[in-house]
Amino acid sequence: MAVFLQPNDKTKISVDESHDEHELEIEKQKTNLQDVRDHQDERSSSENVLEEIAKAIAISMLDHAPLYHSELLTAAPAEVKIRPAMDSGAVDNVICEGDLPAGVEPDGRPERHFVGASNEHIECQGACDSLLSGAHGQVACKWQVADVARPLHSVSKTTGPAEGPGLHDVLFNNRLAVVVPPGIVDKILEHITPLLQYDRQGGLYVAELTMSSFARQGLQQ
Repeated sequence: MAVFLQPNDKTKISVDESHDEHELEIEKQKTNLQDVRDHQDERSSSENVLEEIAKAIAISMLDHAPLYHSELLTAAPAEVKIRPAMDSGAVDNVICEGDLPAGVEPDGRPERHFVGASNEHIECQGACDSLLSGAHGQVACKWQVADVARPLHSVSKTTGPAEGPGLHDVLFNNRLAVVVPPGIVDKILEHITPLLQYDRQGGLYVAELTMSSFARQGLQQ
């Protein structure tokens, strides 16, 4: 037989509370599940963002690679043609700023200023370095930049300091002048006697001579 009991108020409250707790637990689990899904979505979104950033960086590097190569080509040394005169009267290698190739500028720290042949003052704007190429190869050259009519190569700068073995020898004849390894002039002087000798004095080669009012026949310089 079946027996039906009439629940009292206390039993009813207990059942209602149990039902409420169960509902709360279900809602809590739903919330936790949603939090997990949201976190996964955020993580997936972050990973996507990182992937996009990585792609953008890679694309940027690819885009700039040819530009960088182009910039290197653009920055290649410019070249100009010059015709320097080898000058024993110049105390330094001197060039006008207008004769310099693009990208070469005086450093703005002049070591000294110069005096021209007519005793005029020649302002020096500083020094610069260059590479010179000719039929016999390449040489480095340091210049003093000043307002001169043409580039001048100083014999004394080319030969080097007066003390020691020197850097180079410079030889002249009626057709050309050549820069050769040091010691060549000394070897020549072992076999011949010079007609005149100009000794080094500072940056110049100077001879001490006596000058008369006329030259005897047959004696010409």
